[in-house]
Amino acid sequence: MESRAARTAIVYMATPDNPDYLGPAPLPVIAAQVLASHGPSGSNVEYVLRLADALAAMNADDDHVFELARLLRAQDRGQSPRSSPPSGLGSPALAQFTSLLPPPPSATP
Repeated sequence: MESRAARTAIVYMATPDNPDYLGPAPLPVIAAQVLASHGPSGSNVEYVLRLADALAAMNADDDHVFELARLLRAQDRGQSPRSSPPSGLGSPALAQFTSLLPPPPSATP
């Protein structure tokens, strides 16, 4: 029988009271936010791509994560996941996605 050991993990849960919480949104809008975001733990793009790879390695079925990763990879063709913010922030493809993002809360009247 396989033994199981306790593991320590850090979990981030975005809740509606968080100013960075996007809420329910179409995948292109979520992709835009991921492409434009970078936190203290690294690139949000890298996080989503590694999550999709880990889920696939476990034979997990998460269409939402896999489709989001597909959208992000389509924007990042030919480049490996980064540990710094995306370099193509001025690209027309990224502008197409980021134009879908809602304004920051402080910019809303």
